[in-house]
Amino acid sequence: MFLQKAMLDFFYTLLRLSLPDWTDEFSVALQATDPSRVQDAWKLQEGYVACEGKSLLPHVSKYRPNLVLNHTALLVYCLVESKLVQTLVEVIVTSDTFISVRATILLGRSDDRINGV
Repeated sequence: MFLQKAMLDFFYTLLRLSLPDWTDEFSVALQATDPSRVQDAWKLQEGYVACEGKSLLPHVSKYRPNLVLNHTALLVYCLVESKLVQTLVEVIVTSDTFISVRATILLGRSDDRINGV
């Protein structure tokens, strides 16, 4: 179980996704990964408007692509081609509840990355 948790944490870090809380309840894990929830960097004295805008609004440059998004798309493509989705489904079905919740959130969030959300 420790190795599975470490690998899931690695994939969250690799895909630049926020880690959900270590829980067996989906609602708690989904609330922890909600990009619109209030974050510590959004405090008024710490650049509230700029940090909130950078977190919530997409990159809209007309003249150059966002290289971070291109890099992430390439990573997601490589992971999909190496059958990460099938592996995550197997982990969801066969593992304990805590690992299953974290793998399910990763599968849903990586789908968001594929669709550009």
